[in-house]
This record gives sequence, structure tokens and C-alpha cells, in this order.
Amino acid sequence: MEKKKLLVFDLDGTLLNDHKDITPRTRAALKRARQKGYALCFASGRCEEMMSIYRDAVGGCDYMVSCNGAMTRSLADRVILQKQYLEAEEVTQVLTWLFARRMDFMMYSSREMYFSAYSDKLHRRVGSYEKLSASWGFPVKLEARGLDTPHLQERFEDIIKIVVYE
Repeated sequence: MEKKKLLVFDLDGTLLNDHKDITPRTRAALKRARQKGYALCFASGRCEEMMSIYRDAVGGCDYMVSCNGAMTRSLADRVILQKQYLEAEEVTQVLTWLFARRMDFMMYSSREMYFSAYSDKLHRRVGSYEKLSASWGFPVKLEARGLDTPHLQERFEDIIKIVVYE
């Protein structure tokens, strides 16, 4: 079996500069590493959707560790190697609590992002990621959906992370 070397990069404060950008110098270094046979892995508290713009900007990576380690995926075959979902009943309890207090939140599943529909700040945040990816020539339309209290009837079975912005 051939051994492969893996380079793992955290995004914020490591791979990304203060403007949430990957510099041309860093992009070139990652490209050289891939050409030399290194596998690349990006790790972040972000969900895969938000990480995808950085993956595309450097020409791909082999693995993603997302949501603070709650999910790991091999991108070559799109296989989830490891995941840790929150209990559906607990998600409903947390959402009920957040909606009652009208708190801003984002919630991530393995396929989609959700956010508090009443939050202008989070609408702008989703839009800023889409604008950033477009500025790099890799436009991404994030799978993001605003939630409000009627959505409490839904059963969220594949939630990986909930982030509260207060």
C-alpha cells in the first residue's frame, strides 16, 4: 500500500488572512504540494458549504473536517468518514428556546445551512460568502434556508451544529 502524506490546514487565522482570503502565494504553495502528491485537508468550525469556496479557490482538497470536527468527509468519493448528529428532540428544544428569545442562529446539517429568517446580519453573512466566491471566479450558491417558528413542526434528524450569535 502506498503511503500518502496529508497536510491539514485550519482555515481562520491559519490558511486565511484577516480578510478571509487565501493569498496568491498560499494558493501557489498548496498547488505545488498537490503536484508533489500531498493530500490536502481543510479543517474548520464552518460547515462544508461555507468551506467549499476555499476548496474551489485552491483547486480542490482531499478531505474536509467541518463543524469543529463533527463531520469528516473524503471528497474524492464524497463519503462521510465520520459524523456526530445532535438528537432531533434536543434540536427542537434549542430552536424553541432561540425563537422565543428571537436570537440569531445558524444551524448546519450534512447537506444544508439554516439561519434565523429574521436576522439581517445572517442574510448578509450568507451573501458575503457568495460574493467572495464570485470574486475569485468560483461562484457558489450556498444551500441556506431561513427558518422561522412554523419550521418547529419539522423534524431535524441530521443536524451537526447550532451556532448562536448574541
